[in-house]
Amino acid sequence: MRYTGGELSADLLMQSNSAGASLYFRGAGKGDLYSGLELLLDPREDLVQLRRHGKEVAVVKSAALELATVAWYRVRLMMDGPGLKIWVGRESREGQQPTLELSVDKLEELGDRVGLSSTEAPVGLGSLVVRAGEKESAAQITEKIGLPAVFQRGGDQAPVNDLPRSRLQALHSFCLVLLNLNEFVYID
Repeated sequence: MRYTGGELSADLLMQSNSAGASLYFRGAGKGDLYSGLELLLDPREDLVQLRRHGKEVAVVKSAALELATVAWYRVRLMMDGPGLKIWVGRESREGQQPTLELSVDKLEELGDRVGLSSTEAPVGLGSLVVRAGEKESAAQITEKIGLPAVFQRGGDQAPVNDLPRSRLQALHSFCLVLLNLNEFVYID
């Protein structure tokens, strides 16, 4: 997915043991180095930070915001030239002041890639949409993924007869174990 301006929105959920989630945008890879912008949601510090990556990571702007884990957040970015407005909240932020508002310099150094990362726990992704002018591009997400079913249904208990989903989750867990055998300690 590519983003150079317009609107970028995502629905994110951090699990209870999460140390944070990041939405990367206007990024580019140069060898092993990422350069671009990162919006960090830090629930442990109740902080939202915009960081710029290059040879070093620099905090461009931050704001205090109470962030809970096990709750969905809508992140919305509007970029028009160097002007950037960012809204973060549990509900639609239409008509409200942005969480962060700033001007981004040296746009020519930025790329057009979008990414997502988490710290210490998986992050749930409900949607990822880019709108630029008349065009709209959405990530192909068929359901809210990466989370136990109880979180996917807004906190309702998962149905007992969800056997196909349980089998899929068991297979997923087994594959993760199989592909990460180097993390186990073997005792003879």
